[in-house]
Amino acid sequence: MTGGEIPLVFARGERAVCHAVDPATPAAQVPALLSLYFGGPGESAVALVWRSADGPRPLEPDRAIGEQVPADAEIELEPA
Repeated sequence: MTGGEIPLVFARGERAVCHAVDPATPAAQVPALLSLYFGGPGESAVALVWRSADGPRPLEPDRAIGEQVPADAEIELEPA
């Protein structure tokens, strides 16, 4: 992990993984980075939902992930 990356926890069903992501990466590009863990790029579209202390918050696909969540955030990959 480089100094420019933030660690995040991603979950899909019963599977979860911690993965370091460049905070400037648009949220829509994150599922492709996780395809090794959760399946190939041909799978159906997913939405990213941050499990914040204030409740679930859907992430905006075009905004950078680092603008929307803090380091170590737990993010659920849900069917879009």
